[in-house]
Amino acid sequence: MKALLLIISILSLTTGAKSQNATKGSTGNYVAVNKAKTLQESKNTGSTFTDSKGNVYPVFESVNGKLFYIRKSKTGNEYKVYLKL
Repeated sequence: MKALLLIISILSLTTGAKSQNATKGSTGNYVAVNKAKTLQESKNTGSTFTDSKGNVYPVFESVNGKLFYIRKSKTGNEYKVYLKL
């Protein structure tokens, strides 16, 4: 019983530790601040990748030497898609 209470208390502490940045908007309501993703640690290789639909994307190289391109979803989210060679 004590172990169960200990596990529950640890889980409740760890899940509540995550916070979100917010600023006060012009209407007085709070608005979430999205951090812009940077590609400073990645370098552009000068090559391109063409997918099966004919879309052309620039290819980047990560710090670890892996190649990827950035795809944008319909909702506007950006995703790194790693190339398997």
